[in-house]
Amino acid sequence: MLLTLFTALPAAAYDFMVDGICYNYNADGNSVTVTYEKFAILEDASYTNANGALTIPSSVYYNGKTYFVTSIDSGAFNGCSGFTGSLTIPNSVT
Repeated sequence: MLLTLFTALPAAAYDFMVDGICYNYNADGNSVTVTYEKFAILEDASYTNANGALTIPSSVYYNGKTYFVTSIDSGAFNGCSGFTGSLTIPNSVT
């Protein structure tokens, strides 16, 4: 009998970060979604460095490519206790 043990290793909650905002690639390969900063299972999904005004851009440049920002994950800013400023969301976010 073969017994295989799997160790649950946390994966990063996001694909990349630009200017303190975390993003995940969308299936179309041309757009991204704003997502949470930390490991979803191990920690609160909060932006620990967010304070003052936060602006979600309509597009973001990463690794030689421009991606359109089209959505914000549910809970992306959950537990963000340090953020006390305004949040600007572009019209590109649906």
